[in-house]
Amino acid sequence: MLRKLLRLLGWGHDASDDRPTPPPPNEMPLETPRMVPMMDDATQIATGLRAVHDRAGHGQQSLMIHLFGIRYANEIKQTRVRASELMVLAGLPKLGPTLNSGVRMAPYVTLTPEAVRLLERLVKE
Repeated sequence: MLRKLLRLLGWGHDASDDRPTPPPPNEMPLETPRMVPMMDDATQIATGLRAVHDRAGHGQQSLMIHLFGIRYANEIKQTRVRASELMVLAGLPKLGPTLNSGVRMAPYVTLTPEAVRLLERLVKE
């Protein structure tokens, strides 16, 4: 079974020993390229995060970061940049877990229209 699997993966078998041998370099499978984050989107998200944090009332910053994570979860995931890295870009490195928890809650939460309007107003001001 192992030999069949190795053959399917493109590894040959040398008769001189029992170890599989890799295929010649010209037959090596190409590695998939690493996804490069979309930094323009990440920068825009970081700018919005900073604006929401700065414009939120005293004691409301953490709540607003959670709401931001819930509202823009899809956009955040599409950037392929970790929440902690987005918060560093925003200049708020300690709030990475707060954003991450908002993103994780997004599939289970529906924001009220008032919350959406408040958040969009804070982002656009």
